[in-house]
Amino acid sequence: MIPDPRAEAGFHGPQGVELATTFARALLALVEADTDDAVLRAVASAVGSYGPSLIRFYTLRDDPGDLGSHDPRFIDRSGPRPAQTDASVPTHAELSSVWQAGICPATDPLLGRPFALADHPVLARWLAAPRQALVVHDLSADPRPAAHPSERSAQALVVLPLTTGGPDARWPGVLVLSWKIVHIPSPRERLVYDMLGAAVASLLVARDALRDHQRAIDEANTMYVAALALAEAATLEETLAALAEPAQAIEASTAALWLRDPADPTRLVLRAGGERATRPLADLSGLFARPNEPWLFEQVRSDTPTEIEPGAPTPRLAEPTGPDGSAHGATLLLPLAWGGREVALLELGWSSPRPLPTALRRLYAALAGPAAVSLAGRALLADAAAAAPTGEPTALEALPVAAVVGTGEALRGNSRWTALGLTGGAHLPVACALADALSAGVELRRDLVGEPALAVFAAPLVGAAGTAVGVLLDTSEDARAERQRLEGRDVLLERQGALLARRAVPVLAIVDELAVIPVTGALDDARAQQLLEVVAEVPRGPRTLILDFTGVTGVDPGTATVVHEAARALVARGASVIFSAAPATLADALAGEHIDALGDALASALVNPRA
Repeated sequence: MIPDPRAEAGFHGPQGVELATTFARALLALVEADTDDAVLRAVASAVGSYGPSLIRFYTLRDDPGDLGSHDPRFIDRSGPRPAQTDASVPTHAELSSVWQAGICPATDPLLGRPFALADHPVLARWLAAPRQALVVHDLSADPRPAAHPSERSAQALVVLPLTTGGPDARWPGVLVLSWKIVHIPSPRERLVYDMLGAAVASLLVARDALRDHQRAIDEANTMYVAALALAEAATLEETLAALAEPAQAIEASTAALWLRDPADPTRLVLRAGGERATRPLADLSGLFARPNEPWLFEQVRSDTPTEIEPGAPTPRLAEPTGPDGSAHGATLLLPLAWGGREVALLELGWSSPRPLPTALRRLYAALAGPAAVSLAGRALLADAAAAAPTGEPTALEALPVAAVVGTGEALRGNSRWTALGLTGGAHLPVACALADALSAGVELRRDLVGEPALAVFAAPLVGAAGTAVGVLLDTSEDARAERQRLEGRDVLLERQGALLARRAVPVLAIVDELAVIPVTGALDDARAQQLLEVVAEVPRGPRTLILDFTGVTGVDPGTATVVHEAARALVARGASVIFSAAPATLADALAGEHIDALGDALASALVNPRA
């Protein structure tokens, strides 16, 4: 008979119950952990009895992030890098938190500094078999390369991967435990590491998914607010302020808006953000070949620009420089075009080179269309006023868009206006826009709801008292994109509810077919429904599930039937259900069920998962 490794590990008897109880308390701390430091403190509470002197928590990711200036001691490129055999494992990491002899967080010069896993001597060694814990009993007797300097005081190491397992494994992080003396983990200790790694990974994945969704929702809201500010901007300075506001998050030092020069369409003229200046449009032809797409450039020497982004077109001028001619460390250029013609160029500058955050790139790509429409509308409105100074509609024929003059419902326009077919009362919003512009004596924009969507730009006609002029631009593409963004935000909000439920009632895989579902806080109707939703997603098949109520602070008696319904649903899927620390309020409803203390339940389930 092959002995059960869990039994050999000692998960039976008083010591096993004590160990399981310690682990259970760590689980409860993990459920409530909202920060990386809190996660590491919970981990330390479970493994502190094994005497590690230092525990590091690294966040894993697939991109290098902002590599910045690193401590040169950290990266050791002297030896060959081991091949990474598991393509699903992230390629980069960042030290997120450090626990040292009861102190958390502890200081460390490497905190928050991304690096390639292959450049870290210890983690690179672990990459050879990333789904297994790396245990080094004695570094001095290990023939492989030594740890990096910040770990050279260690005598023994355990690298514990945090992974959800399975074909679609998620890798939220890795733990590195260090000892100052030789350390050989016992079978029971190694099983604790395996259990802990699975539980921490499950909680981190749920937490990170919720954070990602919240960031996406915040990003969608930011886009909406920025687009609204852009539409309501009454002047070019306000337009520039609406466009530059999002970049303040990464401390843009200068902002400028260049428009086509009415007197010379081959040049751009600085209209907001600096003293008047001009530049040839031809020198920016590479940018306008892909309009409404943000590009970022860095200045390596005062006269030589290089691209930060692969494939970015390089302007012919010595970019990047500010409107005053001073050199920038980095410049964002956003070429704006509408209707196949160049309209404007947004220029943002920073004093030092920097990457463009992905969220900010998406934001400017989304704002480019509305900004181009707004600026094109103002430019075409000026062209219309210049073409028909006396209010004669025939003079508007040369304009590439629908244009009208007049007051009230007595509107006269060019052939493009007639072709729109806005007859009867359908053109009333246009008439109202012209009347409002005339009464207020200012230029304004109104969106005409319909298909295709139209934006009306109107202003008083100087030289023709009581007459206003207006142009209409097709904004259907921008309206469609905005609808898609709003629909996407609604989907995110719906998914956020499900993620919140999973975070509030997580399913923590421990080992093999054993999982714990800790219920914390007040067990009311909402939490009971969350429990039902979570267990409905538990896969079918034989497994042991422990419903743990240790962290419950109060119980609504009416939830007893819902809890029992959740248990029956699990049993119907082939699971064995154990109730742990069930409150007395639930005792009658759960009579006859397997009820135990969490430590006893966990120890029993580890020895015999199908008990």
